[in-house]
Amino acid sequence: MSRKIQILEEAMKLFAEKGYHAASMQEIAERSGIAKASIYNYFKSKEEMAISIFRYHYEVLFKKISEIGEDEDLTPRERFIRQLTVQLQEFNRHKHFVRMRMGEQALRVNEELSKVVANIRSETMKWYCSQLLEIYGESHKQYVLDCATMLNGMMKEYLFYIFMDDKKLSLERIPSFMLDRLDSVMHGFKEEDEPLLSFELMKSFFEEEQKPPTPFHQMLQIVADFEQFLVNQPDYSEGIERVYVSLRALREELQKKEPKKVIIEALVSLLSSYDVKGIQTYIQLLHKQISTL
Repeated sequence: MSRKIQILEEAMKLFAEKGYHAASMQEIAERSGIAKASIYNYFKSKEEMAISIFRYHYEVLFKKISEIGEDEDLTPRERFIRQLTVQLQEFNRHKHFVRMRMGEQALRVNEELSKVVANIRSETMKWYCSQLLEIYGESHKQYVLDCATMLNGMMKEYLFYIFMDDKKLSLERIPSFMLDRLDSVMHGFKEEDEPLLSFELMKSFFEEEQKPPTPFHQMLQIVADFEQFLVNQPDYSEGIERVYVSLRALREELQKKEPKKVIIEALVSLLSSYDVKGIQTYIQLLHKQISTL
């Protein structure tokens, strides 16, 4: 486990125990076994730490879900059940993250985290909708959003029972149980039944994903992938630390209302000067994206 992931894990535990706002950087540093000044080499603030926690866990989750989605030997139903099972297993593996997510109003940390969480909600609902459409077919398309909403509600409540109330439920049984209930709902609709939700009504819910990404947003995605690569390195060396500090500065510039190209070019040039194995692929992508600014 890299030092950065260790800090995130300890921060999650503390946020779950004391609440985000009550936890301090000093306490997180003490639990991580480092000096408070050193923690700022990895995260400039507690807010950035909270955002990193959300990004890290959902990137790992969606990657595993995507890998299952590529298994053509499974039926759509078998594939979705396996994906939901993995989702529950990942949450079980990171109980402190779930407790942090459910136990406090995390959306109020700052605007950036609100956007991250909103995007996660949107992506989760899109995933549910696409899988239900595969299972039940075009003839049931108009009811997909309502059923995805029901599925999302069931999943949240079962998570709450398991991780907040410590109820002993079988993680392996929950996905098939939920889909069996959705079978009854889907097949219970009559021809004249009107759905409550429609894709037109919910357009604004998904609109962030429908907007074409700007070059700056595309660079931010490259930076996020770059940071994930660094997180996955087994040894967090001084060289990797310098790369991460420069990446953080690049992210901050890209997130400004009016990012300056000259600063972006200087930071990417600085990244190019570091001799760290495996980073050149990301630097090449950044250089390529700069040409579109």
